[in-house]
Amino acid sequence: MTWADFAGNAAANTIGSLVGVVVGVPIALWVERRRLRREEIADVERRHRADELEQERLKQRYTLLGTLLVDTIDKNLAAVERAEIDVGYDRPLYRSDLDLETWDVLKPDLLPVIQNPAVVVRIAVLFAQFREFADMLSRRAQWTSGYHGFASIRDEIVKLGPQLRHHGRALVGELRTSLL
Repeated sequence: MTWADFAGNAAANTIGSLVGVVVGVPIALWVERRRLRREEIADVERRHRADELEQERLKQRYTLLGTLLVDTIDKNLAAVERAEIDVGYDRPLYRSDLDLETWDVLKPDLLPVIQNPAVVVRIAVLFAQFREFADMLSRRAQWTSGYHGFASIRDEIVKLGPQLRHHGRALVGELRTSLL
């Protein structure tokens, strides 16, 4: 091989390499950018889907919590009505069957969901009245019918029952439309 052949081959290889670099590097960079862009789009879509799934999970959770609250209020209203009837007929009643704990348990999770503070206050007032009603029933259960306060506690129970049921039914209607 002669120096001329070597120089010609070297020049050809150099020109080929330069053309390969000048053309190949931009093409390689373009291909890499497209690959990174597709990965970014896929990541955004995965995050978006994960956010949608989380939102759906939260919606289902809040619907379940709202259902539990509404069901508890409904059961308490039925217990109030039964107790009110029994007390009205001077039947002995030794337990109220009122669920006074569910609101306390659900409250931390439901407060961020219930947007209207007035509704939160009304729920709290309703459960405070349920407690008052249960306390009245408990006091009445400790007294006999000849006791001085027996008739007055009966009258208070019979008076509070319809108020509780009216307030509770109105609140249940609101909660069904806003939470469920």
